[in-house]
Amino acid sequence: MNKPKILYIQDAMCIWCYAFGRVLDDMQVKYGNEFDFVTYSAGMVVGESIVEIGKMKTFFDEAIPKVEPLS
Repeated sequence: MNKPKILYIQDAMCIWCYAFGRVLDDMQVKYGNEFDFVTYSAGMVVGESIVEIGKMKTFFDEAIPKVEPLS
């Protein structure tokens, strides 16, 4: 029998998406028997705003502890 799916659409350049990762992990542990979880990566940042993810490391390292409690 197919389980209902929970779709998570995220962007690798989105700090809120990373911060929500722990919530999603907890949901999968708690509801993994009831739902299938599917993640899609989308493109929020486009054009000249695109940077290599490695160049965002320092920003993410500093921002994630601030954003996680809020997400």
